[in-house]
Amino acid sequence: RNIQTTLSRIENFNSIPAMVKRLQEALTSTPESLMVVYLSTQSLETWRDELIAEVKGSSRRSSISSPGETGYTRSPEVYNKIIDVLGDHFDIVLQLSQQVRQSVTKQICSCFDLSVDNPALLVRAVEVMMLIEDNEVKKYNQLSDVMKENLPNLSHAFEQEVIVSMRQSFDARIQDRYVQCMLQSADEGKTGIEATITAATKGMLDLA
Repeated sequence: RNIQTTLSRIENFNSIPAMVKRLQEALTSTPESLMVVYLSTQSLETWRDELIAEVKGSSRRSSISSPGETGYTRSPEVYNKIIDVLGDHFDIVLQLSQQVRQSVTKQICSCFDLSVDNPALLVRAVEVMMLIEDNEVKKYNQLSDVMKENLPNLSHAFEQEVIVSMRQSFDARIQDRYVQCMLQSADEGKTGIEATITAATKGMLDLA
């Protein structure tokens, strides 16, 4: 039964490259599909993790291990061969996950424009970010105490990355607008402190 389950998962996994390609195209051509793409990506990641767990479990059961032993006594090659065969599939799922995160970051960093042009898209990006964070917390809490001691806690790490990117985007936006306003002040014949104050004032009003 376990072998049949594993083979079924492997067979279904063969359809993943085409599925990932469709999701990537949707994410690029239709930003509004972010939530749908994210949920589909989560399903693929769960599928991948369950397959890996099943392969590991089959390898353990096929080995002769001492009580408490976690290694593969007789058949580590079974696990390694399957992982080698499906490695490319695992990679493209990871790439899709990273692309979803990049899209979330990009949309949230465009908050100034989206808040006016497409607030629903901005809200959806924040929702996906929160779902990603919740999933990371859940994964960390499911780890054993030993693994928690040896692995970094990635809870809220993605949120912090988004915040840093927002700050950088905000700083760049201010700088660009300030330069534009300084050039405009120069065209109007203003110089020195007058030009600086005028440019700063206009820039802040435009960003408000």
